[in-house]
Amino acid sequence: SDAAIAYTTERCKGLTVDAIQGDFRDFNLRPGYYSIVIAINSLPFLSKDECRVLLEKAKASLKPGGAVIIGVYGFEHAWASRKDMSFWLLDEFKVLWDGWEVLGMNEYKGPWPLVSGEEIFQHRIHLIARKPKE
Repeated sequence: SDAAIAYTTERCKGLTVDAIQGDFRDFNLRPGYYSIVIAINSLPFLSKDECRVLLEKAKASLKPGGAVIIGVYGFEHAWASRKDMSFWLLDEFKVLWDGWEVLGMNEYKGPWPLVSGEEIFQHRIHLIARKPKE
């Protein structure tokens, strides 16, 4: 949103930060350019194939030693029956990061409040990993 871009731009004054608004499936990630890629509460809303493709593009876009902070949903999530979203097994997601320095990976299963005030059962997998330095 315009508000999110304005907020990010203000908070990151003095830093080299590209704040971009758009559909991340269409964004042209520059290979070996970025120091960090953050994707929380976005990747689950892609199909599994779209998510896998975007993760590979994100991995390729990082400089050696760059990091990812990623969040995906697991198969026990309340929305797991939705066919328009992606859900991962922990071991299946771990394999994507073979050869990377995994600084942290955790799995959360439990109640989670939504903005609407409703509470649902969430199964989340969070990752922080560093690309190998060549």
